[in-house]
Amino acid sequence: MVTRLVKSAGFKAFNKFSNMLGFDLAPKFIDTLSPETQKIINDVRPYTMTSEQRLAALCDAITYVVERGIPGDIVECGVWKGGSSM
Repeated sequence: MVTRLVKSAGFKAFNKFSNMLGFDLAPKFIDTLSPETQKIINDVRPYTMTSEQRLAALCDAITYVVERGIPGDIVECGVWKGGSSM
């Protein structure tokens, strides 16, 4: 696990440095998502501290529940400004 963290931190530092030089080594995560999910994430960004990856997973989970007609309520706990519920 430590190796993954070191590699991840090293890649992030290298990517940040390369971005300063005008190179983008990796596509941004949000660019890999559907336009609908991108819009949702951009709309709720000012109201949540949740990462893009977790917001995308939340969108997928809600889509799954709605498409299958699963009954019940959805609750957001630990709310900051309610962005995840949006």
